[in-house]
Amino acid sequence: MGWYNKQIAKIKENKPQGFWSKKLANITEKRNRQMRDAVNKAAKLVVNHCLKYRIGRLVEAV
Repeated sequence: MGWYNKQIAKIKENKPQGFWSKKLANITEKRNRQMRDAVNKAAKLVVNHCLKYRIGRLVEAV
């Protein structure tokens, strides 16, 4: 995740507050795709574990 913050900071350097560009949008989309992929892979691991051990109910606590 550090690469995202560094790239955003580098592009926004010496720009007015609220500056946004297509390049920033592309970097943000890439980061969002990577995060979504990581969450989906983690969920798949949990589901496969539950199926393997015949766990029928999963309780999530926040």
